[in-house]
Amino acid sequence: MKILIVDDEITSRVKAETILSQYGECDMAASGSEAIDKFVQAHESGRPYDVITMDIHMPELNGIQTLKQMRDWETSHNIQVGYGVKVVMFTADDDPKVVSSSFRELCDAYVIKPFNSKKIADGMMLAGIEIPETVLESFYGTDRPEPKIREVSTEQIRNSIRKALGSSSPAWWKSVQNVEYPADGLITMSLKNGQEIRITVKVTGN
Repeated sequence: MKILIVDDEITSRVKAETILSQYGECDMAASGSEAIDKFVQAHESGRPYDVITMDIHMPELNGIQTLKQMRDWETSHNIQVGYGVKVVMFTADDDPKVVSSSFRELCDAYVIKPFNSKKIADGMMLAGIEIPETVLESFYGTDRPEPKIREVSTEQIRNSIRKALGSSSPAWWKSVQNVEYPADGLITMSLKNGQEIRITVKVTGN
């Protein structure tokens, strides 16, 4: 696993690196702009990051703005919603509006500082990130949390399906109220008439 740790505080970066080195290879970025540069360079080198941990309150470009730019980059490069890098917010900010904004920009989990090994493992599991068996056993044994189901906008899913279909979207899109999907690629769409439509997504390449 390849991980990028983004935080403007060196103590937080070092602490996160100490814990996350159990999961895989770690790089660090001290700002949002540096994180975006490393994110793009990793893709260009053919070795994109699997996971990014993102502080929110950073100067110039905050974590939510940085996340948005990364998701926009993925969209512009035909990486479908839900199949880009996993992003876990690491922040001391528990304001519901900030949490909501983070998930609206498609973060995968939210960990409140001060964090520790257990909090990070919980966040990684909830984001549907595969973590080492030794870490799972040390914290959970056989009692492990289920992957989190998170909501995404119908517009984001619609755009992905339009790309797959190649032209106009089906008429039933007008009655979609919300869209949910878990880590297994099964998209569930709830319609205004109470019905549900389910689509299993299989990604080939990007």
